[in-house]
Amino acid sequence: MTLENDEYHADASAISQTQIKLFKKSPREYYESYITRTMTPGHPKRATEIGAAVHAILLENTNVEDCIAIYPDECFKKSSVDGSPAGLHPKKAAEFREANPYKSVLKQPDADIVCRICMEVYGHQLGAVLREPGGHFEKPVYCTDAGTGLPLKCKPDWFCDMGSYILCYDLKTTERPEPWEWRRVSRNFAYWLQHVHYSSVLMQKFGKPVQYVFWAIETKPPYRIAPYIYPDSFIDEAYGNYRLVLQQLAACYASGDWTDRWTKQTNIIETTQFDLDSFGMTSEIVDGGDSDGSVEEG
Repeated sequence: MTLENDEYHADASAISQTQIKLFKKSPREYYESYITRTMTPGHPKRATEIGAAVHAILLENTNVEDCIAIYPDECFKKSSVDGSPAGLHPKKAAEFREANPYKSVLKQPDADIVCRICMEVYGHQLGAVLREPGGHFEKPVYCTDAGTGLPLKCKPDWFCDMGSYILCYDLKTTERPEPWEWRRVSRNFAYWLQHVHYSSVLMQKFGKPVQYVFWAIETKPPYRIAPYIYPDSFIDEAYGNYRLVLQQLAACYASGDWTDRWTKQTNIIETTQFDLDSFGMTSEIVDGGDSDGSVEEG
């Protein structure tokens, strides 16, 4: 994460898609994360670090050495057999990350993957579009939501005023870019919420419709790249859900009540018939099994 990105995410004057996504999951976690700030995110995962480095190189035109720090040998534990690297040493690795706060800290093979991904994008039609003049790279956009009065913000990877509409691209690095896998990925990460939030902010800011495209970029061979869009019928429904979440968020700010709904009620445990058999129906010791009735595989 660059200093500019760090400052953007620390800016509490407006509400981002990430914040709305957390509020949708839990008002209380939103309150603790963005109002009292007693909850803080942990260390980014490997996939996040790779994605951040790719974004920095492709969208911010950052040199590789300025956005990536590679773990040195002293950050690795040594194998007792042959002295070869055998995983990161937690304390030393944490100290190295702390010494490089605005860089993606990666192992050498992952740094090589970042460079390969960037080369693939540069040689793709996506790279040609990103190099066209007139586009804005990771430019913060702010607006006041007309429906709720909430201050909103977004930071699109790339957008361009095409005259009658705004074209917006979001780059997603992933190990699963195939359509049958991407459907599951986009559902798990609720990419629809990013689509409608970014589009809503851009529409309210510029007064034009938005064409929103996700670009899935594979992080392993053969490093394929593919565009994805949501169908209009789904997005129409998604906007309705988004508007409801914003209204609920505005109501929490007005009332000061950030309690999660499920903590106010007795919750019914969802069950199926299979739950009755989840631990087996007998504790007998069977031939080849353990004392708890389980049978060793193989």
